[in-house]
Amino acid sequence: MTELDVPVTDGPGIEHEPTAPAAPTPSAPKRRVSRVLVAGLVATTLALGGAAYFEQSASADRDEAVSARRQVAMQLHEQRVRTEAAEAGGRRARTDAHAASAEAALFLDMVTPFVSLGDQGLEAERAVQAIAADPNAVDTYNAAVDQANTVIDEYNAQLDALLDRIDDLRGSLEA
Repeated sequence: MTELDVPVTDGPGIEHEPTAPAAPTPSAPKRRVSRVLVAGLVATTLALGGAAYFEQSASADRDEAVSARRQVAMQLHEQRVRTEAAEAGGRRARTDAHAASAEAALFLDMVTPFVSLGDQGLEAERAVQAIAADPNAVDTYNAAVDQANTVIDEYNAQLDALLDRIDDLRGSLEA
């Protein structure tokens, strides 16, 4: 008996007839895959891979762009704060300069009398020199010297007031 002749049982007490060996079946024809189908599968695989790569690359680019945008927005905000502070400082400086300009105008108004006093002093000195040559005009000479001294005293008083005003102006500019 060959191994195919062994009775087959389905369970205890059930026996089957031995079966004859199966006749060799003719081999099934091999199925051939067309080259177009393989090329299509390769192209589809490459397209899906490319799409996945493109998606990943686009996602990374988008993330970088969002990060860069946040960074630029933060820098813009900081620049706006600095610009607003500079503008406020500029406004304060203009206000201070306007006040200083008014002070300078007042200063110029105070300087103007010096020209007049200078002219008066020059005339008084010329009178003193003209009279000094005449030995008989002592009273006239003394009056001319008194007049020259009065102009000098006025000049010194104006100069002291001007120097005080300059100190005040310097203090307001430094503050």
